[in-house]
Amino acid sequence: MEVRDFVGRFPRPRLSASDDSTHGRGLFLVQSLADAWGVRSHGVGKAVWFELSQETADAA
Repeated sequence: MEVRDFVGRFPRPRLSASDDSTHGRGLFLVQSLADAWGVRSHGVGKAVWFELSQETADAA
């Protein structure tokens, strides 16, 4: 799965789900659930991607 936007600033995962900030909490979930994930630049902006193994996807 990949999500793109037009903001060049890379996201920063928050240290915990209890953080009151309105940014970065989605990455906390991605980091917790995905088998692999990352961020890469593309033209104007970035893409955040993640991978799930078949076992992880079946459990969801």
